[in-house]
Amino acid sequence: MAEMIEQKNKLAYDKGRLQSRVDALQKELEGLANAQSEQVQVRKLATQLEAKYHKVLFHDIALAIEDRSNIKRESQKGEINYRPSLITNKLITC
Repeated sequence: MAEMIEQKNKLAYDKGRLQSRVDALQKELEGLANAQSEQVQVRKLATQLEAKYHKVLFHDIALAIEDRSNIKRESQKGEINYRPSLITNKLITC
């Protein structure tokens, strides 16, 4: 009878220890799931920001090219209206 009580106590102890381990692993898993979800959101935001950056970059380059073409055309007509700071500023921001 004492053996059965000792075995029962040992099983109860093991059950409690294992339950604690299960609880800790569940919390760890929840943390990893939250981190993964956050990582997906950050990647999505990074992709959106990169697309926006390229759109602005290409727009600025197009404006700089258009300004350069206008200056070239004006200089060929003899109407030199050179604005180097405008072109330089647009190219530097690219």
